[in-house]
Amino acid sequence: MNLAQVLKTPAARKLLQQIDGGVSNFPGRIPVPNKEVAREVALQSRLATGSLTNSNKFQIEGKPMLAKVADSKTDRIKIQPDGPTGTKAKSDSKRNQRLTPKGEDEEIAINQVKREVTKRNRDLLHTATYGKRKSIVEHDVAARAGGDNERLSISDPDFKDFKDAIEQKVYSKFGDKGKYIVTIDDVSGGVRIIERKIYDKYKKPTKQKGITIEPGEDIDKALKRLK
Repeated sequence: MNLAQVLKTPAARKLLQQIDGGVSNFPGRIPVPNKEVAREVALQSRLATGSLTNSNKFQIEGKPMLAKVADSKTDRIKIQPDGPTGTKAKSDSKRNQRLTPKGEDEEIAINQVKREVTKRNRDLLHTATYGKRKSIVEHDVAARAGGDNERLSISDPDFKDFKDAIEQKVYSKFGDKGKYIVTIDDVSGGVRIIERKIYDKYKKPTKQKGITIEPGEDIDKALKRLK
């Protein structure tokens, strides 16, 4: 049975009719016979609603599959494994590997930084300044953007919120693994943004072309310099 014939079956017609009617009440996964049907269902949903919401999770021969937009300009849809063997799981696995201490020396260094932040949080001046808010150990480059344990810093609550806000705006616009890396300026202590294609984690951020945003600056105004 070819794709055209499959799409004429009662089950396929029902699915496509729901999409054409703008109905978004699919079950958790849509059972389809093969990737071609899944791709067509997802495409029709995207053309009708502008997104793949509620029509991006499929079950093919008992296996969980996920539809993603491979090319937004041509509406090309990619069908890939989902769940334990899917892309997200593989990404999580790689991230966990990066964050696992590589040898005894790295583990010792991580524990030293953790002890230091615990000491700071117990300090009376810290409590008087920040109340119950805690300083944290964080990766200079966020783990979701490819950071690892080789570059760690202690961030007070205010700086954490400041850096988090910039990361959220940059990575939401350009993607976690997109055009820019958000890290910490090694001279001023502000937040430095560097193009990923030129970023070298072994070089000081200030020795690499980029922009630094200091606490107190207008974040949105500063980010307009990114293209």
